[in-house]
Amino acid sequence: MYSIIEGVRPGGVLRLKEVFVKELDMKEIRKVVAVPVQKILVNSEVAADLLSVSPRTIGNMIANGSLPVVKIGSCTRIRVRDLYQFANDNLKGVI
Repeated sequence: MYSIIEGVRPGGVLRLKEVFVKELDMKEIRKVVAVPVQKILVNSEVAADLLSVSPRTIGNMIANGSLPVVKIGSCTRIRVRDLYQFANDNLKGVI
């Protein structure tokens, strides 16, 4: 059984996993453990937030081909690793 807590950090969630363990007296107890989960796909609003730009800028980047996208039905999503790659490829003035 899993529960999701949204809004932990941009692009991230915590899943609460119920873990059943047996104590020394073999009585079963329940513990809840928080497991961080990294999203692999985000929408343009989240991508804009991660890059500190406007959603319109993300749209322009997608339109001119500088940011690849994943289409799932009618939804357009951006891989988080592509956002990191874009940022690394566009470093300027690094010492």
